[in-house]
Order: sequence, then structure tokens, then C-alpha cells
Amino acid sequence: MLICGFWLGSIFTTNRIRKQIFQIAKEKGITLEEEEPKIQKVPSMQIEKHGNLLYLFNLNKDNTFMCQGATVDELAEKLLHYNNIEVAYVRHGDNNLLFIKGKVESAVHES
Repeated sequence: MLICGFWLGSIFTTNRIRKQIFQIAKEKGITLEEEEPKIQKVPSMQIEKHGNLLYLFNLNKDNTFMCQGATVDELAEKLLHYNNIEVAYVRHGDNNLLFIKGKVESAVHES
């Protein structure tokens, strides 16, 4: 919930600043081209353990193998470095995780 709140707050702030920029430009007689915001779908992934290694699969792409590593932190780093995926929802056994820019966060925060 905390991550979602932060993410939504960031989107709100970004849109507010963007509107202010367009308003100031309009007042100054400057025409800016407005781009459509890009909405990125967050991929769903799953971790499987075989022996001492963890394997990460993309569930949105027919269980495509993404990377392997010894730790969950290593998988998050490799997903960003080798696949250029900044945000992913990851299931690991009974745990729901978020990989955000190479770091691991819990998808559910309890108060």
C-alpha cells in the first residue's frame, strides 16, 4: 500500500507540474506539442527454485525465462540490467514482491 501511495502521489505531482508548464507556456505565447502519456503495463513474473538457483519467468510472455541468480536481490538487479525492466510484480512462493529499479520491495505492507 505504501508503494502504491508513493507511486500514485508521484503521478499526481508529475501531472500537476506538467499542467503548470503548459499554462505558463500558453501565457507567454509559446506553443508546446502535447504528448500522450505512455502507460506501461507492469509485467507479472514468477520465481522458481531448482537446487541452489532461482529462475525468473515472465508470466505475460508464455513463461519466458528472464534470468537466474542465487538470491532474489540478484534477480532484481539482473532483470533491470539485462532486460531493462524497471518495474515488475513477482510471485515467490507465498510472497508477493515488487522489483523496482533493481531493488526488491514487498508488494504488501502491513500497518
